[in-house]
Amino acid sequence: MDRLVCVTSWGTQKEPGNPKLMEYLLKPLMMAGFIHDMALMERMLMETKLNYTVVRPPGLKNGE
Repeated sequence: MDRLVCVTSWGTQKEPGNPKLMEYLLKPLMMAGFIHDMALMERMLMETKLNYTVVRPPGLKNGE
């Protein structure tokens, strides 16, 4: 395997540009379980020697 590509989610890491609504309402109340798991996966990848890419799309759409 040359490269591992993982699709996680927008908002797995707290960053200055994240909307306050996301950080203080949506993440803790509605998305806590899966966001936590995706963030854990990202941290585990960073500790390996694998060649990887993490994609954090805010939304995937089929079409325009």
